[in-house]
Amino acid sequence: MERFPENELKKLLDELGKRPPITIITHFNPDGDAIGSSMALKLYLEKLGFSVDCLFPSPFPPYYNWIPRVAEAKVYTEKDKQSFETYFSADRLIFCLDFNHPSRVNQLSEFLTNSKAKKILIDHHEEPSSNFDMCFSYPGSSSTCELIYDFMMRYDTSALDKDIASCLYTGLLTDTGGFQFSSTHPSTLHMAANLMEKGINATEIYNLAFNNFSLNRLKLFGHCISNNMKIVEDKKLAYMWIDRRTKTKFDIQDGDTEGLVNYPMKVLDIEVSVLFKQDYDKIRISFRSKNDVDVNKIARQYFNGGGHINAAGGMSKQSLDETLAYFESLIPTIF
Repeated sequence: MERFPENELKKLLDELGKRPPITIITHFNPDGDAIGSSMALKLYLEKLGFSVDCLFPSPFPPYYNWIPRVAEAKVYTEKDKQSFETYFSADRLIFCLDFNHPSRVNQLSEFLTNSKAKKILIDHHEEPSSNFDMCFSYPGSSSTCELIYDFMMRYDTSALDKDIASCLYTGLLTDTGGFQFSSTHPSTLHMAANLMEKGINATEIYNLAFNNFSLNRLKLFGHCISNNMKIVEDKKLAYMWIDRRTKTKFDIQDGDTEGLVNYPMKVLDIEVSVLFKQDYDKIRISFRSKNDVDVNKIARQYFNGGGHINAAGGMSKQSLDETLAYFESLIPTIF
């Protein structure tokens, strides 16, 4: 599939030609791809002379605070609600990155849905919503960062510098699991090579992205693997859970559970890993799989979620115990 086809790209470039103020927004609990793509686009458009505001609906994990100029992003809190409305005014152009539905921006979804501004979706998740004026959705792509890079290559290649390349490489690296997921294509590696030519330190970015644990985070991972994990050998399945008591015990911060769901996949015979995390009003669920096991379908059908074939998310409004019991009742039929 051709990304950014000429006729659709022209519409976007016509909008940019009006030189509007720009808002960039990504999903709640932003990860490496969400942060990397948002900051890369912000730095790129500012370099081209645009006025740009980057919004995060919730705080980003502290181990991403090294991403170039990420401190300039505006992180939403309830007390900021009134002031945030201005970023959705009709005169703006809104870039919606790394999410497929307005509900994924949580408290900001009402502003986004009601805004009269033109909304541009750039994303790689399945089944995008029709709430956007332009939709550049390519689910087979490795990351939203790869799509932002493609856009830059079509618009103005001269503005791509080391800081922008570092942002893009962060999302590319994290959303491919260090280039190990099936979404890693030749184009992905060509892009990585081009970014390295801009002078990024690929080794340093890898260490900052993957080897940047707090001691509590490391202890949490060990605790969950040792005490809060069950293996269903005949289904090649592992699942884990984190309750509020465990969060308190290990002083869990936003983002500290990122990557935990991948650890059972390091066992050769495990093809599916699921993590259940207890929040105050819901259970957040992360799914990962190997090969052709479609966890996106499971998340959509049973847990009000979705994502990709090998990586998806969902949620449950039941208690943790009820959610686990429901999941266990499904195991014989869905795996």
